[in-house]
Amino acid sequence: MRYSVRYECGSKRWAVLDGQMGNKVLATHDSKGAAYDQAYIEENKQPNNHADVRRLTQLRSLLSRNAVLG
Repeated sequence: MRYSVRYECGSKRWAVLDGQMGNKVLATHDSKGAAYDQAYIEENKQPNNHADVRRLTQLRSLLSRNAVLG
């Protein structure tokens, strides 16, 4: 997962971090739920994730059909 949530003790807020940008803080929230909601939304905004999932699903399907058990 590209985005993560961490509690910042100093500010007593929840931070949403972008793992591919060196854990850059995207936003902070007062509640844990709001931070997780934003991380989920950000993760699903990435169009490449969906293409990768489709490609892996197709490959898995092809491999299972062509596998020889013996």
